[in-house]
Amino acid sequence: MKKIFVLMNVVLFLGVLISCSKKQSKEELLEYKLIKSSDLFRQKEYADAMKVCKEVLEFDSKNIIALKRLGSIYYMSDMKDKAKEIWEKVLLLDPLDTEVKEILKTVKPDQKLKKR
Repeated sequence: MKKIFVLMNVVLFLGVLISCSKKQSKEELLEYKLIKSSDLFRQKEYADAMKVCKEVLEFDSKNIIALKRLGSIYYMSDMKDKAKEIWEKVLLLDPLDTEVKEILKTVKPDQKLKKR
C-alpha cells in the first residue's frame, strides 16, 4: 500500500513538472514570436508581422504587446479604423495605458474617396 502511495506521488509530481515545462515553453514561444513580429515591423514587412501577431493572439487573445503592435501594423498599412478598433480593445484590457490613449487622440478615421 505504501509503495502505491509513493508511486502515485511520483506520478503526480512528474505530471506537475511536465505541465510547468509546457507552460514555460509556451511563454518562450510567445516571447519569440513577439520579438519576431517586432523585427518584421521594423523591416516594414507588415503582412508577415501581422501574421505573427495573430499567431500570438491565437494563444493569448489578451496579449497587450501583440494587440498594440497589431494596431500599429494596421495604422502603417493605412487601415486607421482597424488600428483604432484594436487600440480601443487594448484600453478595455488596460484602461491606464497612456501610450495608447495618446495615440488614439491623434488617429483620424479612414478618409473616404470623394466621388466626382
